[in-house]
Amino acid sequence: MPSSPEESAADSNGPGPPEGIIPMVLTSATQEHFGCIADENVTAENPYKLLQKDDILEDMKAKAAVSDFSPVKQLILDYPESELLLVFDRDFTYGQLFYLVVSPEAKERILNPPVSDPKEDLPEEIKTPEPKEWVSLGSETEIDEETVKETRSKLRYKLSRARKDFGKLVSLSDRNVIDAKDGILECMSYQDRRYNITLLERDCGVQAIPLLQSSSAQTQWKFMRNNCTQYTPGVLSKKEETTPQPSISDFCNTVTNRVLHALQQEEIMNVFKDDWMVLGAEADDLDWSGKVSDVLMLNQAFSDPTYTQDMEIRCMHWHPTIQSVIAVAMTEKKIRSTGPLLAFYAFSDPTHAKILLECPDEILAFEFCPSDPNIIVGGCINGQVVLWEISAHAVHLHPVQHGQKPQETAKPGMPGIEDNNRKAPLVRYSAMSAVEFSHKAQITDVHWLPQTFEVNAQGVPVENQSNISIQLITCSPDSSLKFWDIRVPKQVRQSAAEKKQDDLTSQMANYSVDNPFKHLERTWKPFITVPLVNMERNGDYAPIRFSLYPFATISAKQHFLAVGDDLGIVRIFQIPPVFYIASRNEKVNVGKCIDIQIQRLNDLLARKELWEKQAPTTEEPKKPESEKPGTPTEEQDELKDYKNFLVIEESILKSMGLTP
Repeated sequence: MPSSPEESAADSNGPGPPEGIIPMVLTSATQEHFGCIADENVTAENPYKLLQKDDILEDMKAKAAVSDFSPVKQLILDYPESELLLVFDRDFTYGQLFYLVVSPEAKERILNPPVSDPKEDLPEEIKTPEPKEWVSLGSETEIDEETVKETRSKLRYKLSRARKDFGKLVSLSDRNVIDAKDGILECMSYQDRRYNITLLERDCGVQAIPLLQSSSAQTQWKFMRNNCTQYTPGVLSKKEETTPQPSISDFCNTVTNRVLHALQQEEIMNVFKDDWMVLGAEADDLDWSGKVSDVLMLNQAFSDPTYTQDMEIRCMHWHPTIQSVIAVAMTEKKIRSTGPLLAFYAFSDPTHAKILLECPDEILAFEFCPSDPNIIVGGCINGQVVLWEISAHAVHLHPVQHGQKPQETAKPGMPGIEDNNRKAPLVRYSAMSAVEFSHKAQITDVHWLPQTFEVNAQGVPVENQSNISIQLITCSPDSSLKFWDIRVPKQVRQSAAEKKQDDLTSQMANYSVDNPFKHLERTWKPFITVPLVNMERNGDYAPIRFSLYPFATISAKQHFLAVGDDLGIVRIFQIPPVFYIASRNEKVNVGKCIDIQIQRLNDLLARKELWEKQAPTTEEPKKPESEKPGTPTEEQDELKDYKNFLVIEESILKSMGLTP
């Protein structure tokens, strides 16, 4: 009996079920019926069980297709003997707990495995292969060409020494190389111009890599130069030493008139007075009480402890139609479940956000639509453009009237994520541009086109007959401006009559449904892309900001300044009237200040002309012999640059009318 029939079958036929062996799945009822219960009737030591063929056929007739032997019915019918061998496979060698032997050869091989000869198990003796006769295929020619061969005759040297020095003792000692002359000889490498190697063939590999391009928007200096200034003591020349110097009394008589004139000017006016600092409005011009403030005063601070914790403010905008409402774009400094948000605050409740807009990524710039403030566009840090439509939640932004209960959550059935535990509804974005058509860098600015005109596909501005803002522009440091359209794209061309009839009705299609921008989701792409190429230098421009037109509302009563920080807090400062209301004499004071500066400049130019006339004429110093003629020194270059600067300055002053 073999200790492991599985091993004998596997050794003879390799891994997997060999020929004549079928893995079987036997239920507990079948095992009990045939007396082959696992670990009771059949074990690992005695895994064999002979089943009568007639019993198996009766079981298949009684149970039909439900019988465990029905999959191998034909193999059992074709089996020539009256008993079939069932083997208990405890190690699941073939994937099941039992396997059935359906061929007499396999049955004989398992019950009576062949005994191997111990001599056959010995490893065969390794014999050295005999070399074959070499057949030339032409490779010896290539080997001969690559072989290094001597092309010149060998040099012969004869070394000799005196006979008396043969066998003489040698004494060795240490010495310093510096002390002995010619103690060391260094052979430096050098380029031999007489010998040149021509590269005929070279093995190289080529691999495709993405193109890398560096661009910048900073000022590029043409020449980089380090300048320094050092004071040296003045030394009299030989001519000045021989010339007699005036006495102290003569010097005092010469400068007396100048000193008296300077003292007179100091008594008349204060030369250290800054005219621009004292040019502001006085207290009597704006407030008769004399209590006018000239500093920014903190009026309000917005911070929601639920959402603004560990947040950083990136951008903010005042609501164009609802006063005392501000929208703030916040990004998280730590990874949180909420992600970046765009929050709306109101003066009526500074500690709770009114509406929260869900952002797919960090928002660096956003803007309200001029024709419909409920539509907001934002630019993400990943280059995608996002649209929100908040008309269903705009009721939260309006101030609560007297006797009216504030609404805590949005109405059911409206777009956005509703949560009864939230006081501010979280609104999901309505559309987002496709990644493949978006900017390759972060969007730094976004603006809507005015509602009076639009741009066609050829880039020509035309009249917007609907008087609704439908297009916007975005910029990014990827050196491009992109034009976007929020209307439904026209797939089929229409006739002139149909186009004229449907033009006014299809400008803002489906604006009454829950998501009016569903047609733009993941398919939105710009219809015009403008690359900004630098024609003068290598590289492209990287736009950060651009402006189309001023869009702001100014109140004559109060002016506020919104400032955000990296703690997620928005602070509202009230601008004092002294900064935006002109005083009664401000225009006259500015004119006087400009006239004083013009007089000072004219006086300085007149003094320079007088000093040039009074300066003694001295001989030009001789050039040192070491300097070659025609080679400008560094001092001459600086003097030339300074003279050019004076010429440019004088031309600018004359063009402005500040010099006669």
